[in-house]
Amino acid sequence: EGCTLNPGGRGAPIVLFGDSNAAQYAVALERAAVGLDRPLDVVTKTGCPPLDLYYTRPEGGLDLVDEECRAWVDAELARFGDQPPSTVVLAFSIDHWLRDGWTVGATPDSLTGDPEQVSREVAAAAGRTVAQIEAAGHDVVLVAPLVNPGRFDAPAALSDCESVLAVVRGACPTSTPLADIDERFTGLRDAVVAAGESAGAVGLDTIDYQCPDGLCVPRNEEVGAIVFFDHTHYTTALTLAMVPDIESAIRAAGR
Repeated sequence: EGCTLNPGGRGAPIVLFGDSNAAQYAVALERAAVGLDRPLDVVTKTGCPPLDLYYTRPEGGLDLVDEECRAWVDAELARFGDQPPSTVVLAFSIDHWLRDGWTVGATPDSLTGDPEQVSREVAAAAGRTVAQIEAAGHDVVLVAPLVNPGRFDAPAALSDCESVLAVVRGACPTSTPLADIDERFTGLRDAVVAAGESAGAVGLDTIDYQCPDGLCVPRNEEVGAIVFFDHTHYTTALTLAMVPDIESAIRAAGR
């Protein structure tokens, strides 16, 4: 969950900060870091969104605030204040915020499960997080969250297509127009990016790799890569195709 890649890089550090949806970019970020001659610190925690936000997830019939995750986020955000100036690449999933039973809030006493309020709270938290990192003297690149083209109970990865029976059952992903994806995904995604950019982040959008020409595909033929490794993570091959855009966003952030 923490390591330094390309440690011999002579430029300002790059920090990859987030949950497993950040970790999916580690190989591509390392390639970019080598090209930019900068070290890369990977600071990720699976299942833990790096946001200034309290939340509960339904588990075992109990709705408990994820104190372990919150403590990790607070510690890492505080650590930025003690670190030399860097470019922080912030990435996280929005999939779980759209599941039934989750509640979020700026404080433990303001938790809500109302879908519209959840979207507002998550977007506001993204803005607060970017602002806090920037105030500590760092630049931020905010990676736009990927969108799940399937329903919550439907697969989105070719790894689900292991037999002819799976094909017959319709258990394999098909191409889906971006315009047809659940508005909860696209609406929350747009709100998160807007809040982050308003707080000073440089946005990095990967949607053209996932949905070239507005069609979300299981395989991007232009770059020769399967899109999803599993239901909510890109393949390494797809993220490696993004390296030029990643480098451009890091340069645009100003270090």
